[in-house]
Amino acid sequence: MAYEPILVTVDGKPVRLVRGAEVKHALIRAGLLSQVRSGKFIVWDETAGAPTDPGGALYNGQRLSVRPKKP
Repeated sequence: MAYEPILVTVDGKPVRLVRGAEVKHALIRAGLLSQVRSGKFIVWDETAGAPTDPGGALYNGQRLSVRPKKP
């Protein structure tokens, strides 16, 4: 299997990963995984307009943001 890079953005920051990476890997690269794991924040898929799971798959060009959970 060849190295296939993908580029996603997390809170406006570009993050380069390899195909097959998960949302949590993008969060790690952006330094935001601990916020999501705290339970006070969610990962929002700006491209789809819906929340996404940290274990979810990534695709090239995807835009993610970390948002506070609503009470």
